Amino acid sequence: MWWGGNLFPAILDFLESEDPHIVALQEVYDGKGPQLEDRYRSVEVLQAHLSYPHYDYAQSFIHNSPVGRIPQGNAILSKLPISARSKRFLVETDREEYEDTPEQWPILPRILQHVKLDSPTGELNVFNIHGVWDLDGYKYSPARQKWVKSFWRKLTAGRTSSWRGTVTPQVAIS
Repeated sequence: MWWGGNLFPAILDFLESEDPHIVALQEVYDGKGPQLEDRYRSVEVLQAHLSYPHYDYAQSFIHNSPVGRIPQGNAILSKLPISARSKRFLVETDREEYEDTPEQWPILPRILQHVKLDSPTGELNVFNIHGVWDLDGYKYSPARQKWVKSFWRKLTAGRTSSWRGTVTPQVAIS
């Protein structure tokens, strides 16, 4: 969603026109209250404008934004029923609040969101990840290599799966 929806009207138009069965989003805000811009109420606005009877929101942290403390995380919207949900932190952290500075990127709490959907052909596992940011670009810091290996093992555990998110796994998986 790029910080909750800096391009929110275009995102809504695109999702309405394409009408996918499953949508996986990162950088989704879950603020409450009509005084907030739509982008800070991403979950509420998406539910109001789109036809997705099932959704899961997985909070990653509280963003100390210019308009206040707003929960931010990942969301999966689905036309298929969700039978199970979980989230796993990829970066160990002892804090839930975040301020957007380059020094904080490596320690920003990132999660692997997982839902199981009941599809006509059986269970479908959907994984949604918002990758670890660091200052190494494509060099991949040790922290980034660790979480790529961790989620890749989970994804390849013999399930019918779909994964979405911001990651380019360029490390050796063993």
